[in-house]
Amino acid sequence: MCTGPYARTTTMTRNLRNALTHSRLSPQTRRLYQGAIDRYVNFARGRRLLDDGLATKYISSRLAAGLTPSTVDVDIAALTCAFRKCGHTFPVAMMAKGHGPRTLTPSEMKAVLALGGAAPAEDRDLAIVHLMLRSGYQAADVAAFRVERPQPDLRVMIPALERWWHYMEIGVTKRGPLFRALQTYGQIEPRTVIGAPLGVKAIDRIVKECGRRVGIPLTSRVLYQTYLAETRLLR
Repeated sequence: MCTGPYARTTTMTRNLRNALTHSRLSPQTRRLYQGAIDRYVNFARGRRLLDDGLATKYISSRLAAGLTPSTVDVDIAALTCAFRKCGHTFPVAMMAKGHGPRTLTPSEMKAVLALGGAAPAEDRDLAIVHLMLRSGYQAADVAAFRVERPQPDLRVMIPALERWWHYMEIGVTKRGPLFRALQTYGQIEPRTVIGAPLGVKAIDRIVKECGRRVGIPLTSRVLYQTYLAETRLLR
């Protein structure tokens, strides 16, 4: 049985990795965060992991290596999440440097969250945008949602998602991809027909169209980076 500093480091490494397991993250985001934690552990080389100075040196080394802002942003978000779950606050000064790419301003975020609609297509589009903005799901994660795999917490948090899921379960199918293309026929008595599952490119187009409705240059990347920024501030 290991004892001493090495044993403590091993335990803390396990705790940091387990912290991500119990966080509400999409599968893809969890994989990104786990990779970031593994890199930080390798950088630490047995030193105390929950150390502000060490964390600051690690992020500084990543920036000095010429990595893209988005890559460093993931490192910061992953460490913030893991530190918080372990009862430790990530260095606030580091979070305030703003190395990441564009995120939504508070007024822009308010406008996006205030998007409304009544038709099934509008509920579908709003559900996609709100999932990405409020829960960190990326386009590939959204495309993988299936009708038969309920997400009760998300459905309660996002009304548009609940309405769309109910529409699919009751009126269309109880199995298969949740987000699908829609086509409306007829002017006097419009009829909506469900089409093929949405892919990543189709979801990206929907996000851009929602942004156009409120006059914001919106992309899937902007939504994800905004989620990461909010995660750093709130967790």
